[in-house]
Amino acid sequence: MVHRADDQPQDNQNDYLETRLGANSSNENTEGPEIAPALHWELYLSTGLDRDSRKKLMDQWKIPSNCKYLKAPVLNQEVQVLLSSVNFKKDNFQQNIQEIIGKAITAESSALTKLLSQKETIDSTITQVLVDSRKLLIDIFHTISTHRKYQLLKYFNESVQKIATKKMLTRSCSG
Repeated sequence: MVHRADDQPQDNQNDYLETRLGANSSNENTEGPEIAPALHWELYLSTGLDRDSRKKLMDQWKIPSNCKYLKAPVLNQEVQVLLSSVNFKKDNFQQNIQEIIGKAITAESSALTKLLSQKETIDSTITQVLVDSRKLLIDIFHTISTHRKYQLLKYFNESVQKIATKKMLTRSCSG
């Protein structure tokens, strides 16, 4: 039997439509618990950091010597010459985003390292939250690297594409 929205009472009609359209498919709350008001940072989320604040943070957090892969992959000069200026700028923009993410991972890893080196007992939920956040940031970093790599493949001949596709991501974006 097919039900029509106009077969439903008016007060149930919106719920019925939302359920059928998938907008209200479950009563689960998809929002997490509230965070402290001081951590909302809506201004940063809506406008970003100002140039001076970003530069200060980027200069403050140095990539650890045992984590070179936190530096964004760079384009080989041989690949750079293949790109149009527009595509080079697009790749450079993504590389800059990766640099920021790498610094964020560095800052978070520094806090996690300090927590783990403490002799007293640490609340495992705090360390797990930091580890989870770090994993998500690392996944974003890797996803951008993969995207950049696959965007470059169109500039290579077929045999070079096969080699570049199989190679792991390294400090060079082309594999």
